[in-house]
Amino acid sequence: MGRQIERHPDQAPAVDGLFALTEAELKGAGEAFISALRNSPRNQIIPGAAFRLKTLSTKTEHQFAALSLLTEFSKDTTTPLGRAAVKALK
Repeated sequence: MGRQIERHPDQAPAVDGLFALTEAELKGAGEAFISALRNSPRNQIIPGAAFRLKTLSTKTEHQFAALSLLTEFSKDTTTPLGRAAVKALK
């Protein structure tokens, strides 16, 4: 699923599917989710990914990595993802 996100970051099913596995605490899913978003073209990632990262940042295991990536995304407000990240951080 991580590769699917990297190939098609503009399609919600892959993002939602991998995030669901992360919420179900499947081993490795959180790291795969963060890695896939980090490796995807930022101007193509669906804005909802920012809010999923915010949710993930409340979990102790992935808190630092998710919040770090969310902060990184928020620095570029020229993309829908960047604007969503700013809102998610409020």
